[in-house]
Amino acid sequence: MTLRQLHYTSAPPGPDGSGFRFTATSPDTDPALLRLAEPLLGYEPPRDAPARPTEAELPAFPVAFGFSLLPDGTGVLSRTRYTGADYSGRYGNFHAHALLVPPGAGLPGRMLPIAAWESPDWRSVTPVDGAPPLEALRQGDRIGRQQLTAFARRRAERLAPFLSDVRRLFEDERAPTLVMVEEGAEEVALWVALACAALPPAYAPTLTFTTYTRRPYLAEQQIVGVLADAEFGYASADLGHQFRFHHCLGGTSSEPRTAPWAEVAARVWLAGRPDLLMRAAADAPFDAEVLASHALYEGIPLESTGRAAGTAWALRHADQRDEVFWQHFLETLLAEDADGTGSHALPGLLDALAARWPPEVTEPLARGTVRAVIDGRGTVPGSLRSALTPEVCVELARELGPRLTVLLADPDVPTERLLTLLSLGETLATDLVGHPPPAAPGVRLADHLLARAADGAPGSGPSAREVAAAVSGPGSRGVRGALLDRLNDVALSGDPIPVVPVLAGLDATLDPAELADYPHLRAVAAAGRGTQDSDRGLRMMNRLIREAKWQEAADPSVLRTAFLLTWPGRRPSMDDALMLLAQTPPDLLTASGLDHQLARTALAADAADPDAPEVARKLLSALPPGLGLTEPRVRDGLNLLLHAEDIRTGQAERGFTSYAIALRDRARPLDDSLERRLARGLVARILSGAAPEARVRPGVAGMLLKDELEQLVRHGDEGLMDTYEAEARSSVTLDRLQRDPCHLAALFIAWNSFGDFNPAWDRVRLRLLDQFLKPAVRRLPEPHLSAAESELAEVSGTWADRWRDWYRPGLARRWGRRRGSGAGGGRPSKSWRDAGPGTVETQPGAEER
Repeated sequence: MTLRQLHYTSAPPGPDGSGFRFTATSPDTDPALLRLAEPLLGYEPPRDAPARPTEAELPAFPVAFGFSLLPDGTGVLSRTRYTGADYSGRYGNFHAHALLVPPGAGLPGRMLPIAAWESPDWRSVTPVDGAPPLEALRQGDRIGRQQLTAFARRRAERLAPFLSDVRRLFEDERAPTLVMVEEGAEEVALWVALACAALPPAYAPTLTFTTYTRRPYLAEQQIVGVLADAEFGYASADLGHQFRFHHCLGGTSSEPRTAPWAEVAARVWLAGRPDLLMRAAADAPFDAEVLASHALYEGIPLESTGRAAGTAWALRHADQRDEVFWQHFLETLLAEDADGTGSHALPGLLDALAARWPPEVTEPLARGTVRAVIDGRGTVPGSLRSALTPEVCVELARELGPRLTVLLADPDVPTERLLTLLSLGETLATDLVGHPPPAAPGVRLADHLLARAADGAPGSGPSAREVAAAVSGPGSRGVRGALLDRLNDVALSGDPIPVVPVLAGLDATLDPAELADYPHLRAVAAAGRGTQDSDRGLRMMNRLIREAKWQEAADPSVLRTAFLLTWPGRRPSMDDALMLLAQTPPDLLTASGLDHQLARTALAADAADPDAPEVARKLLSALPPGLGLTEPRVRDGLNLLLHAEDIRTGQAERGFTSYAIALRDRARPLDDSLERRLARGLVARILSGAAPEARVRPGVAGMLLKDELEQLVRHGDEGLMDTYEAEARSSVTLDRLQRDPCHLAALFIAWNSFGDFNPAWDRVRLRLLDQFLKPAVRRLPEPHLSAAESELAEVSGTWADRWRDWYRPGLARRWGRRRGSGAGGGRPSKSWRDAGPGTVETQPGAEER
């Protein structure tokens, strides 16, 4: 293959004219190619260059050496030098010597275009013998490995961003032009050579460039060299889109971009090993992982990005190469990872390599993994034990045991890392060579699992099974014991319910013998194994006690744990409570704390539960003062429950209202159900008057219970007043007054008594008179009303008058004129406190006043 030559400069007049023209071309050169190549051969000197340079100054002008591609694929390799004055003495002349490379042919000997930099075959004047085609082109001697390595080290900070931009030139057809601002053309040529050495063999011959131009906006090459005085605007669009500007002299540059391949390639160049770049490019163009594997094998230190790429390659090719390769690879990888940035990938890499290679290969990696885990980077791989010899385990345990012990006792170490450290200790040695793990991690793990169970958050930290796996080895016996101690303490003194799922998760790795000294945990384990429909209530509690192998004298609190496990978050039924009282001795009730559990069961029973008072009665009879039920409030509450039942059944003696209120105040705070039981029973008793089983008709005085009503009114409790009004308006009260005139008379007297004792009572009684009693009376037959009036007359004629005045005021006035003011008897005694009249027009004895 031959290369056609072109010479272009300013020449005197001749057959082809004068001025700048082709002064010599190889025969048979296509004129169309000359027209296309001519614009590529021009030259403008730097703006700050001497206008009339001397012969000594001419060598300082930059050489425009470049390679371009014409539309038909013809390559134009050219070298243009400034020559000063032309034949006429006018300055601005230059001489361009170019070679035309046929499309797809390349230079002879597969030489890269940049290798022709300062080749001895370039001419600075037109040869007198013309321009015959060249059969060969010699390489220049100014670009070699030594020069390139030295230059790469001088420009180390820009090397990776430059190579990243070079890669983009071949990955994106719209990639921006690279503009290199340098001291001279030779530095630009070195940049181009650096790029070509890193490119795949198919790409490097096609890289277009020029080492110098004054107007980068007009350049069409991929890499363009300029001096600092180039005509460039430095606009943001120029720096970010149209161009990638690398100001290698410290000026404004485009924002640097780097890719993993470029970072690894830069490190390889700095190591002076371009042969690795070409080897990797031939295998996998622009593949950071392949290039990193070559570099690490050859002992070239890489930064974190390169180490990550090398590790990723190793994970996929762990079964390839040989032992020597992996020994060198790992030695470099681990030696350079001083900051530990790649430590998180070491466990996975160790698993991959340990499955294929012996400990002689993987031991350095295993050591690095152990140190990474200690430093909080990475986890313990399953292959760690097989990758370490026993001697190395002992050595590492002796070296790292003290620090591991400190970390295990550190409360600030996260739970996940705590498990990792425990696994590491188990892997290295069972006793950590004199540094056993403290009990602290066991307590922390127990608390973590309990909190996790209480929150019900499956994603919050390690699960019980993960914890069990970490503490299942013989070296974790102390940690496991501390964990069980903590769980047993919680089951003993707190709520055992959260312990159930925790122990269920640990159960698969626990030796039953380990629970021999933990009756509470045995009960918890039995509860966690589930129940059948028939195994509920007291039957289940008795089963838990049996499976706990409980000895009453040894630990009576197991009874309490079984109770809480049987009824988690709820109360036993009254039948179960009565049966439990029947089968449990009083001293055991007190020692186990079941006295208070059963007391709370009775006190929280539904207000209509008929068996709750019986539970309270049996508790109080089984545990007299001084034996159990140590909280006075609890005893007062049980007595209140019994008193409320006595009030309901009519067995309470007179004065029961003040006693009930006093007991209630001492026993507070009460469950709402007991408050309702007491209030409804108390007001129902006051409203009904006589005991339910009374056989003798009590009369108005017996039904009225005026002393009890006075105590209720004097107390002025808003809640009791509301309950009284609600019960008074009930269908029970309505039915009673409709059936019994005596009861109607008693209600009339009650609701007209004790006025001005407190505002709450006044509001209640007036509403009951006007809104309840009067509408009810209007629907009653006349005989019933007359009977009620007779009942009132037996109490006092004044109450009868007052009734007539309230019910039939007109008739009452006529009767009063006819019978006189004293008709019907005298006034009530002074001890009888009359209330304000409400809608009643007169009060008894008003005419006397």
